[in-house]
Amino acid sequence: MNNIAFTYSLLRYVHSQTLGEIFNVGILFSFPEQRKVVFKYPKTLSRLKGLYKNFSESQIRAYLNGFHQKALDLSVYRDDTKLFQKEVSNTVPQDFLIDDATALQFSEPALGFLNGKDINYVVNQYYRLYFSDYAGEKENVHRHDEAYIIKIFQESLKSKSRVAYHRFKKDVIVESNDTSLKFDLSWQNGSTNLIKTVSFDLSNNDNINDKSVLLYGKLNLLVEKAEQENLRYDLLVSKPQDKNLFRAFDKALNILESSEAPKKIITEDQYSSYVENAVESYH
Repeated sequence: MNNIAFTYSLLRYVHSQTLGEIFNVGILFSFPEQRKVVFKYPKTLSRLKGLYKNFSESQIRAYLNGFHQKALDLSVYRDDTKLFQKEVSNTVPQDFLIDDATALQFSEPALGFLNGKDINYVVNQYYRLYFSDYAGEKENVHRHDEAYIIKIFQESLKSKSRVAYHRFKKDVIVESNDTSLKFDLSWQNGSTNLIKTVSFDLSNNDNINDKSVLLYGKLNLLVEKAEQENLRYDLLVSKPQDKNLFRAFDKALNILESSEAPKKIITEDQYSSYVENAVESYH
């Protein structure tokens, strides 16, 4: 990947051309060699809302979500180099804008080089460079991460049966010749049921997809181990809180479901019934 070129362009909110009040609200990348388009933007714009009483955060956010989706749509051509290059070469940053988005403007594209770095690293570095002022803004959202999942699961388990709670084993590692995977808990019910928490409450579609694909691969490499030792892999998953990511979440579940490993996928609305079944096995 040394010295492979890409282009990037800043999306700016122009509150007043006369006063020269311009703020960066997004950044668009095009990686022709990797056949990928990325649009990244802050998750909260409260600093602008605090500056301007008439600033419509919800409207600007709708535009930003739309730009993000368009970048994803362009990247569907990544399996066809010629088609991708045709689509991207005919698309300039201003094509992302719609007629009523008069307060938004893209800067002229600038050239950058990967220099041996992967795409995610470069995107994050450029994002930090231009959007460090947004770093102090906190979202009023508590992520449903793995720590959150295991906490509510264990609290539910303890409230229903302390006996069962103390019989669950913690931090079980399953290994094969090709990989290993750490599980949070395990319990017995004819088979050994291994619980792994999997949070899909992530920031974007690509992260959700990448996480599901990685876990899919590991599960498939542990199929033989499961058959030999009568194991079942129970995946306690959490969905994104951002509704725009629900489609990516559904795809992630389909990817995991297609794994050949003996498994059970438990969504948040099924945690309680799963706990009840586990508790019954100890009575």
